[in-house]
Amino acid sequence: MADDLDLSAILHSPLDEPPPPSTWWPAVVGLLVGAAAVLGGYAVAGRDDATVPTTSVVSTTVTTVSSALVPLDEVAFPPGYRMLTEVVALAPVAAIAVDEELLIGVSFVARRGLDPEGVLPASGVWVLETAAGETIQSTGSVVDPATPGVFSVVFPNPGDVALRTLRMIERWNPDPRSGSQMVGVAPLPGSVAGPVAIDLGGGVTLNVSGINIGERTADLAWDLTGTTRGGDVNLALRVQEDGVDLAVYFPTVDVFFSRDALDADDAAGTIGLQRDQGIQGDLATATHLVVDADVTLVVGTPTNLEFDVSDLPVAAR
Repeated sequence: MADDLDLSAILHSPLDEPPPPSTWWPAVVGLLVGAAAVLGGYAVAGRDDATVPTTSVVSTTVTTVSSALVPLDEVAFPPGYRMLTEVVALAPVAAIAVDEELLIGVSFVARRGLDPEGVLPASGVWVLETAAGETIQSTGSVVDPATPGVFSVVFPNPGDVALRTLRMIERWNPDPRSGSQMVGVAPLPGSVAGPVAIDLGGGVTLNVSGINIGERTADLAWDLTGTTRGGDVNLALRVQEDGVDLAVYFPTVDVFFSRDALDADDAAGTIGLQRDQGIQGDLATATHLVVDADVTLVVGTPTNLEFDVSDLPVAAR
């Protein structure tokens, strides 16, 4: 394996959604995965401004398509890219082996003439075949806003063996759900009686319990029922007095469940939150607590997208 290819930028986790990519045609943008991989007249999907990532299920979605789309021919996407949908195409660009994991960087581009707003990386279930005939299934995906146009598929490290084929067998799309629930509280800081059940629709319920609220931080336990799909959950707390916010607590990261497979058996956990220092009301006068939940479930769509990776550069770290 080559040891001079720096792909450290694709190692970040959790799955952070980058800002919307820009149309690849006709600018030339280098891939931010070590040595620049210039596409010769085509540019990978990129970003305009750095933002704090909030949503984490990596998927392919399109909100708006320009009327100036070119035909689906040899110039609709850059050379070497395989079409995943009519508006986005993928190509593996490099890989890095890190201890027990192998990360394969995949570039994604928008179709020529596409309004790029809403086009995100594509993830799902992938399989990797080695030259020895071993087949390995992916265990997740990671995205870093510092590397626009690239996401990484994570596999167990097969060791020092040649790679042969990378195949996407299932594409994941997001199913966002949200809801809020208000409960009465005694003067705070302190504990809040629970559980609090938030109806997310379609029989899916988020249950919150063990809520503890302090002057600067808060924590709670949560579990999700009514679904067998993985995804992520984002929770926030608003302490109020007669409808006026006294304090707002928010998580520093999203919480992920079963992002390796569409199975929510482990859709439960605890989460810590920090207080918004810009809202400094007196907790002792609180009358209500509002729990806000944003949950993104994963919807799997069978697909078959195959790449020859026998010549893919692999670095060891």
